[in-house]
Amino acid sequence: MKGNSPQPNFKKQFRDDGGTYGVIANPSVWRPFGLVAPIYWLSTGKDDMRLRD
Repeated sequence: MKGNSPQPNFKKQFRDDGGTYGVIANPSVWRPFGLVAPIYWLSTGKDDMRLRD
């Protein structure tokens, strides 16, 4: 997501029966939402802020 009104940071390359394929539209502003922090929380029940950076 990017910008004040969040828009997908995705540029579609093509779409076919196998799915939609694309790339990150603007890599310099890409910030992942974080996959490890929620999985760690689900696994341990603890929140580690270091995983959110």
